[in-house]
Amino acid sequence: MSGGGSIRSLGGWDDVKKLRPTGQDRIKSDQRIIGESDFVDEILSKSKKDFIRKYRHKNQGITVGWVAGTQIENEKIRRTREA
Repeated sequence: MSGGGSIRSLGGWDDVKKLRPTGQDRIKSDQRIIGESDFVDEILSKSKKDFIRKYRHKNQGITVGWVAGTQIENEKIRRTREA
């Protein structure tokens, strides 16, 4: 953001300097744009969980082709045992 809007949102440079030792001078959003930092943290956390869940199988090398091949092999084994 330009124009010092974020600095003004935190109360100005003097207030920002006071917050630096506590790490509270870092905010993930400007409430004038997308809301409070807690809201942004919640959305980022949910997004990360969704991403991990979506790509969990891909990261393990499990693809549709692998699943299909495994099922075909299992069916062959089952039919062999039944014969």
